[in-house]
Amino acid sequence: MIALFSLVALVATVAHYGLARAELTRALWRRYPPRLDAFLACPACSGAWLGAIAAPVLARATGLASAVGLAAFLELFGVGFCVGTIFVPALTWLLTKSLEATHVAKSEESDVADTLRQIARETDEPTLSLSEIARLEAQARAVRNRRALRELEIRLAGLAQDETHDE
Repeated sequence: MIALFSLVALVATVAHYGLARAELTRALWRRYPPRLDAFLACPACSGAWLGAIAAPVLARATGLASAVGLAAFLELFGVGFCVGTIFVPALTWLLTKSLEATHVAKSEESDVADTLRQIARETDEPTLSLSEIARLEAQARAVRNRRALRELEIRLAGLAQDETHDE
């Protein structure tokens, strides 16, 4: 059973990453409706349901589930839900960080975060507090909305210009 749950965690993580973050599927996930985008942006939310779907399917396909019937299905569904909720966020984080560390992938959000940190460091009295910057960064990442990121960049560019004009 441990092998099955490890397989469920891996399959749910790969499915989540492919549906929500992979550069290969960018054209697809840029067009998601806002509710679906917000759902898929959360690895625990989408991981739970992907795990719940993957567990019974993989158990049946691999022959690792000995019992058959509704009770066995519901048990696998519930355990898959829990496995997806717990392991998909951790494995997604690990996958994302390893890809960024090898420079295979670099998210737009990390570029914005670098810009925010640089402006905060360069100004003696930033008009945006570091906690507000972190909140805006998290909000932009959660929604993954290009317009929100552009508005944030424009606002920051305006702040940087105001600071240079004040000097």
